[in-house]
Amino acid sequence: MVGKVITTSLSNMKYCQADEYWLITRHGKDIPGLSRHKGLSPSPQLFARYWHKWRGQDPATWWPTYVAAFRQELQTEEKLAELRNLYRLVQSGKTIALVCYCGSPEHCHRRLVGEFLAQYGIEVSEAEPPPKPVQLKLDL
Repeated sequence: MVGKVITTSLSNMKYCQADEYWLITRHGKDIPGLSRHKGLSPSPQLFARYWHKWRGQDPATWWPTYVAAFRQELQTEEKLAELRNLYRLVQSGKTIALVCYCGSPEHCHRRLVGEFLAQYGIEVSEAEPPPKPVQLKLDL
């Protein structure tokens, strides 16, 4: 039985069931129930570049540069060691949730980690809240 990877924001973590929850950030508070895996976060240099230069700017101006830099970082030994560990756990049947602070996966490194893993046959999905029920209008 092969497991899977679920990517999620901290606020949407309640919408996923996993065997392990990995906080893939270098900074921020430790959170009970989550193990920190800094090796799957952006390097301190890339994070600082985002924080001081790009944060609050239109993602169209910086996201392609960020993607290229992070994908290159995924080839470093630090990240490959974490990715191999994650791959082994998933192959053994575990479901692992990759959690970060970004609200949306659209401009988030967790999505890029998921895309990397998907290239190797890992099932990856993003945890999202269930759809809101449709309110029927009963007044005629």
